[in-house]
Amino acid sequence: MFAVWLIAVLVRMPRPPVPPSFAVTLTAPVVTAVGFAMGMLVAERLTKRRQAKGRGAFLWPLSGCTVGAVVMFPFGGMMAGFGLFGLGTAAVLVREVLLWRE
Repeated sequence: MFAVWLIAVLVRMPRPPVPPSFAVTLTAPVVTAVGFAMGMLVAERLTKRRQAKGRGAFLWPLSGCTVGAVVMFPFGGMMAGFGLFGLGTAAVLVREVLLWRE
């Protein structure tokens, strides 16, 4: 999902390339969180584990991706992407550990 977002942003960028604005960068966590949530829901269905609600599967990665993008944005667009993936993955891991402990 992030790759689709990145292609859409790069196609719409003016020439010569300029860094995306903060508002455009904040759309990346939403799109990436959708990808994380779809992955979790498919994995849970394939492994026949508990069936999470779509909203719960979306909110965890959304919070992690958003915090990661906001914290790393001042260091550059590429760093925002690293923060987005790093904290998005950490949020999904925390969700899985909490659900496993229940």
